[in-house]
Amino acid sequence: VRCDGWDGRWSIAAEIVERESRITRSRLALQLSVSERTATRILKAMVSAGVLAPDGNRGNAMGYVAADASIQRVVDR
Repeated sequence: VRCDGWDGRWSIAAEIVERESRITRSRLALQLSVSERTATRILKAMVSAGVLAPDGNRGNAMGYVAADASIQRVVDR
């Protein structure tokens, strides 16, 4: 999985966060037609880059929210 931060998958994830304020790995997997494992890798890479932050929930309820204004840079790309 190529997760350098600027592939289309990051933009899709960022757009979902902007629209819905939060994203889960199952929501991203469904939107991208990828496995939940792949969605998890994408979301973790976005967390490492400072774009997303975990929302504090655990297990199946775990989601991610925008870390700061950097989400707009991903959407605009």
